[in-house]
Amino acid sequence: MSGPLSHVRVLDLSRIMAGPWASQVLADLGADVIKVERPDVGDDTRTWGPPYLTDAEGRRTGDSGYYLSVNRGKRSVALDLSTPAGQDAVRALAAQSDVVLENFKVGALGRYGLGYSDLCAVKPDLIYCSITGFGQTGPKRDNAAYDFMIQAMGGLMSVTGEPDNVAGGGPQKVGVPIVDIMTGMYAAVGVLAALAHRDATGEGDYIDLAMLDVQVGFLANQAMNYLVSGKEPRRNGNKHPNIQPQDVFQCRDGYLVLAVGNDGQFRRFAKAIGRADLADDADYATNQQRVRNLPALHAIISAELMRQDLAHWLATLEELMVPCAPINTIPMALADEQVTHRKMLREIAHPVAGTVPQIVSPLRLTNSTLTFDRPPPLLGEHTDEVLRELGVTRPEDVAPIMPTPGRSLPRIPMFDAKSMTPEQEKVYEDIVTGPRRAVVGPLRAALHNPKLADRWQKFGAILRYDTSLPPRLSELAILVTARRWNAELEWHVHAKAGIDAGLPADAVEALRQGRPPSFADSEEADVYEFARTLQQAGNVPDDVYARVTARWGTVGVVELSSVIGYYTLVSMTLNVHEIPLPAGGAAEVLPPLPGGGGALVSALSVVPQCRITAKQDHCQITGQAPDDAP
Repeated sequence: MSGPLSHVRVLDLSRIMAGPWASQVLADLGADVIKVERPDVGDDTRTWGPPYLTDAEGRRTGDSGYYLSVNRGKRSVALDLSTPAGQDAVRALAAQSDVVLENFKVGALGRYGLGYSDLCAVKPDLIYCSITGFGQTGPKRDNAAYDFMIQAMGGLMSVTGEPDNVAGGGPQKVGVPIVDIMTGMYAAVGVLAALAHRDATGEGDYIDLAMLDVQVGFLANQAMNYLVSGKEPRRNGNKHPNIQPQDVFQCRDGYLVLAVGNDGQFRRFAKAIGRADLADDADYATNQQRVRNLPALHAIISAELMRQDLAHWLATLEELMVPCAPINTIPMALADEQVTHRKMLREIAHPVAGTVPQIVSPLRLTNSTLTFDRPPPLLGEHTDEVLRELGVTRPEDVAPIMPTPGRSLPRIPMFDAKSMTPEQEKVYEDIVTGPRRAVVGPLRAALHNPKLADRWQKFGAILRYDTSLPPRLSELAILVTARRWNAELEWHVHAKAGIDAGLPADAVEALRQGRPPSFADSEEADVYEFARTLQQAGNVPDDVYARVTARWGTVGVVELSSVIGYYTLVSMTLNVHEIPLPAGGAAEVLPPLPGGGGALVSALSVVPQCRITAKQDHCQITGQAPDDAP
């Protein structure tokens, strides 16, 4: 990376919008931003769609437009911060970083040994920026926060929208997550100030940034109007509270934004609309008088502007240098000749989509050119690259992630399940009759209820063999689940069964490699999308849900969801107990999952210090959810 911050490394532990916006600003300025994400899950915003980026063949990837808007220029590293090995890796990365950004709940990273004091022990001059809803102190310090609620709490919505007595009136939020964006901007400014301070003194710093503080901080003129007058600001729609005429006016064929900013501009405007007399009228000659007499002035202007089309007024007012504008849609704004001249919209090479569109930084530095050549990263795309580059050992107790759909992995030829060698047949038989059956034992150990474990095994057989779904589709749903959790045993059992049942071998191979499979059969395509999105996002897109319901009814939806839920637990349990492939070279006989399977993945890792209590016919799991759990 080039740019004025090319000497700065940022370890970004944040997610969603505010923190990622800050790190994207720093990345645009040339900083090496290492984005740490949860294995398998990644930044929450990856699944905040639709819409989603599509690959070169038009198939949906796993990255939403929301995620793509705030993660340009970064490298993604997948680490599990809840594990000792993951924490050690973060400390090792922090020791070679200049800045740490995080937006966990207050005290959360401290419990992982990754708080400010912990990381300063390995990097004394570290700059550590904590972004929270309400800051590190105060009665609301432990509360969660989102942009929408802070816009409301911080007073912004009270001055945004039409007055209550106008049709459609009432509080409104801003059309973009402005609190998150402004918080990210303040975070970037704070980091730059801390870097300057460090250059001068050698000292690092801790930045405590609260979204509510930011919102109150940029109430700007509205807050000051109240402080000097004692009058509560109220919603005025598009009318400026202090400068007039500034509003949206209707023309004969559209709408015009008028933004007169001083008395000279008003005089030119009055001449343009054929009412030069207004500039010499004592009621309108000065801005102070125009604000006081706005209702009457607004009526005069509205009547005059309705006499001509929008194009006429734009040309006339621009010629007289009276600030005005059409109300563009977003496509119109991006196509504006000034925006295109400034090259605000760029296409960046992308490993899955070919290219990805990006609205780039508005900063134009004369002596330090900014470059935009690194797209928003795939989940875990740079894990090996970064750890190897910085000499950090990859944690062995972090499960390999399921590749983002569309990611290309080294190809290993798929076996032909219908023409297997005797050696391969023996391996499969060993899997089915040997270690795989041992899942009942681990389930008993986990559930402390042998009777329930036996019922659970029978339930699995019903879901696999006795539902209204065709067998190949049940196997497909199980395969997606097994691949999601890198469950080597489940994969090999169900890959063979799925191909035997009629699934195309090339689609199974694509799934094994982590590439989006291609299905000529629409039923298979729908089941794949249903299983993939349910695994990845916890919900199913409306169109996919509708198609599955139309094919098999509500019962089919329940059955398909149950198959996925059941085999999720089975796949995770196999990995929890590290049940390997059968001894005797099975991994050499059968093509393994890329990245390996059978890694230690705790099925209960999302509930640290959990306690399992056996009941008569069920078990109860209790414990404290982690601070970063969604």
